[in-house]
Amino acid sequence: MRTVERESARTGRRLQLDRAAQWFAGSQGDPYGLVLRAGEADPLPHEERVREHGPLFHSALLDTWVTGSRRTAEAVAADDALTALTHGDGAEARAGAAGTALPADRALGAAEGVLADLPDGTLDLGPLARRLAARMVGVWLDVPGPLRPAFEAALTGCRHALDARWCPQTLADERLRVSAETELGSVLTEALGVPGTDSDTVTAVRALAVAAAEPTAVLLCNTVTELLERPGLWAALAADPDLAGAAVAETLHWAPPVRLEGWRVREATRIAGADLSAGARLVVLVAAANRDTGDTPDGGFDLVRRARSGGPVSVGWSTGAHPAGPFVRTAAEAGLRALVRRLPAPAAAGPAVRRRRSPVLRAFGELPVDPTGAEHGR
Repeated sequence: MRTVERESARTGRRLQLDRAAQWFAGSQGDPYGLVLRAGEADPLPHEERVREHGPLFHSALLDTWVTGSRRTAEAVAADDALTALTHGDGAEARAGAAGTALPADRALGAAEGVLADLPDGTLDLGPLARRLAARMVGVWLDVPGPLRPAFEAALTGCRHALDARWCPQTLADERLRVSAETELGSVLTEALGVPGTDSDTVTAVRALAVAAAEPTAVLLCNTVTELLERPGLWAALAADPDLAGAAVAETLHWAPPVRLEGWRVREATRIAGADLSAGARLVVLVAAANRDTGDTPDGGFDLVRRARSGGPVSVGWSTGAHPAGPFVRTAAEAGLRALVRRLPAPAAAGPAVRRRRSPVLRAFGELPVDPTGAEHGR
């Protein structure tokens, strides 16, 4: 017991020290430190300050290069001297489903199964979206039916995992995450019929599942939020469900579910006029780079433009370069189609609450939705 307590104390101190470093950087005016502080407020002002520093900003206190420039982000992605950290250690690429999308009909069927028995009254779309995502990931990875409930519960418990790579979580959330990842490994070991939870196969599939689930839930919630904030867009989607793809694509551009994309410099290289040595870290602020339209007028979120012409080109994770990217886009579209069928005229039922310590995802703590809009003037 004392060993467990000592280990817990060491973990708590490490989390506190790492968090203190981010807070100190932010207190010194470092915009990247302020991004990583990750309160409930929109990080857009801090992201814009990074861009004001030029194509590549060096956060000296956090020893990280950061960019919100589209051109620099594209140069980073094309440079063979850099390795993407946000994509994991490469293990997930060995999973059979990596780089593929769940067929649309199977994704829609899974989503509709979750929505079949919604309770009356106001819905909290945050946890509901996580259930939808976990169900679709289970179908995508062919998890056997009897193991699905345990798989979905464990995967939902891993919701802090992607943010934990960049922002220290509370000790309680860190314990829950570790426990959930352990349980997810156990379920996958049984599902895949392989010996040992530490096998390469289990590691690969677990990484892929975690990389897919919460971004799918966040992308779905972001899309619903964008639509409900603009009068008439949900009605237009209900009248033409084929607009779901355009809605998700536009949200990927303006409110992507993965906002920080990390890179490690393997070999010395030159990016945006700066010499980066081997071992250096670089972060692309994906949402900021997408907003960096250059000479193209910035019209903001525009579903009609996206449906007609495809809209502006996005950079980073949302382009599908991540092994889970194709799945996330297809799954979010299926979830949106299922919601439109089930909720033809919803309305926001209160302010959305973003989870603290979520700089990568800006995940939702609460997203209350009135299914009929009757109580909110619809």
